[in-house]
Amino acid sequence: MTLRGIIRVRRAFLLAAALLLPAGARAETLELAYPEEIGVEQSPGHFVFAFLRAAEMVANDSGLETRWVPLPNQRSQNDIQRQRPNFCMAGAGITPEREKFARFTLPYFEDRMMAVLALPSRRAALDRATSFKELIGRGDTTFLGYVGLNYGQASPLVEKLGNRLINAPRNTTQMLDMLAAGRADFALLPYEYATNYVTVRPDRGQFIIRTYPDMHRDFHTAFMCSKTVPDEVIAKLNEAIRRQKPQIEARFGEQTR
Repeated sequence: MTLRGIIRVRRAFLLAAALLLPAGARAETLELAYPEEIGVEQSPGHFVFAFLRAAEMVANDSGLETRWVPLPNQRSQNDIQRQRPNFCMAGAGITPEREKFARFTLPYFEDRMMAVLALPSRRAALDRATSFKELIGRGDTTFLGYVGLNYGQASPLVEKLGNRLINAPRNTTQMLDMLAAGRADFALLPYEYATNYVTVRPDRGQFIIRTYPDMHRDFHTAFMCSKTVPDEVIAKLNEAIRRQKPQIEARFGEQTR
């Protein structure tokens, strides 16, 4: 057999072998993790929360094969720290600490305010306060929050709470259940996230959401990925973000408050 014939046979063999491989082996699927919270999704990959609807717009435009995976946020972050292949969180804040173990796309969303949540019995306290500093300065009230959450401008005030800050469990459902049960006086969450989440709860009328001028934060949300995610995947996500940014800003204008 001639050399050309050998090359043709080899090419045919490789093509046949590739076609026999499972689809996932021929084209890697990018897993996109989102918070394992009640009410977050309408159906797999179709979401209630604004930042996830924006992420869905980007993913659909990227041309990538994707699979949406519900996981607790801490589990997702741990998987990225362990460099799980082809894995990203679909919406995580960019911080210097996270950049040490993860790679980020361009930001596509920004939730610019933190919020205080409370039961109606605390409405008077919320109304009297003109700032978060003033709210926490009145009495020995307690707050539910997440360790490691970026509280933006309010971070120094949150640190001063000391043992008045109670670490919430792994998800917002449990946090608000604790608030409803009187385990704390107030809860702290990103404003946009809190608004979206309370809307889908059957007891939504039980919670008051308030924000103050000193609760601003510049917190850019992006896809946070394992460092093993290939450059070309990050590039496709970034290209989709650039294309979708005008539509995201038009659709979710409230994020620019």
